[in-house]
Amino acid sequence: MLSGLGSMGTLAAETILGDDRFQLVPYALVGADVLGDFYAISAGINTQEFLLVRPDKRGEIIPTIVEHNAPFIVLDFVTPGAGTENAQFYCNHNIPFVMGSTDLDYEAVENMIRSSDISAVVAPNFATPIVVVQTMLADVARRFPGALHGYSLNIIESHQVAKEDTSGTAKAMVKSFNDLGIEFSVEDIEKIRSVERQRAMGVSEQNLGGHGYHTYFLVSPDEHRDVSIRLEHNVNGRSVYAHGACTALAFLHQTIQMGITGKIFSMSDVLESGGM
Repeated sequence: MLSGLGSMGTLAAETILGDDRFQLVPYALVGADVLGDFYAISAGINTQEFLLVRPDKRGEIIPTIVEHNAPFIVLDFVTPGAGTENAQFYCNHNIPFVMGSTDLDYEAVENMIRSSDISAVVAPNFATPIVVVQTMLADVARRFPGALHGYSLNIIESHQVAKEDTSGTAKAMVKSFNDLGIEFSVEDIEKIRSVERQRAMGVSEQNLGGHGYHTYFLVSPDEHRDVSIRLEHNVNGRSVYAHGACTALAFLHQTIQMGITGKIFSMSDVLESGGM
């Protein structure tokens, strides 16, 4: 089942429709401001119509859906600010979920899940290659704490104009840079939403509406700034996120079959398992 039918939710639905491992339940959780009662999504020869379930109807409709569609998992590409509330709803109704969120009270959600009868995958980024890069840097920081003390850091992230919040990937990378001894705050990340600047960065016209460009530039603290390190990862389009979300769904389904409850998983956990 989907929560949200924005651009990412729609792409995920299209991907799932073409994946024989899954079957979409014909309901979608949406916000109170969404117009209409139905929404149709097509992928190849497959088309599915969804009944839109607004917040005031969730408590009435969801229990019936869960009862007739076990095992049942919600895939939630949540809008900023709604993640913690959505997670509480899923925990209250014993609904396992996969959530993509860059604006979440992670500690609160983890406590909710630990006290519940479900498990969940929660990640700021489902793109497998990017998760690999994040994990590599985190591992380096763990092995060499403080090794780059005194280095200066500049982080630039560029996403489509409609993305309101700062990149969750960039935020996660800051923690690893801090562990390496670099003083840098999440508030220092430069967020680019100007189409003109994005074109200048090399983002193609077709991907202005959906991309994730990240650059991390480090410079040594010596007088002549002798050493510079530049890390960069760029994503064009959104298909990599949808495929990663499907991998997370398959993983969570397997944990359900194994009877694992009360645990919150990351995409690193998913990849370490081979996606099961």
